[in-house]
Amino acid sequence: MFGYIVAVIIWGVVWGFATKTIINNKGYDENWFWWGFFFGFIATIVAACKPENHNYYDYKTSSVLSKTTEQIRKNDIINKGGWQCTRCNRTNPSYTGTCSCGMTKSMNDSFLNEQQKGNDELENLEKLKSYKELLDSGVITQKEFDEKKAQLLNL
Repeated sequence: MFGYIVAVIIWGVVWGFATKTIINNKGYDENWFWWGFFFGFIATIVAACKPENHNYYDYKTSSVLSKTTEQIRKNDIINKGGWQCTRCNRTNPSYTGTCSCGMTKSMNDSFLNEQQKGNDELENLEKLKSYKELLDSGVITQKEFDEKKAQLLNL
């Protein structure tokens, strides 16, 4: 009997924390632990169905902060060494190694590096097109064009 009571309490605590975490991640400042504790799966489903609410509440001034203030806070996190997830666009502090969507900081950095590499290649091709137009119009010589082409294509 005692083991059954302990199991029910542990079960309720797990559902309580799961429900509370879902509510907090959706941007609500409410304590849904007891709902999850007593109603378990049902409370978790209800919490998951609630819409996102990412307005920030300033306890000092008792007011909801605007999106501009939210952006300032995100920029502050980035300036302190934080990073923004490319998958879900959440801003994470520097000590966070994995975003809540599952993207790790190293995966995010490698994705950004690949994206920048692709952007650099496109930029070089655009420059090469403009040099070709200059060659066709007679502004530069074939030799100058070949030099710029080798430089841009890393030949």
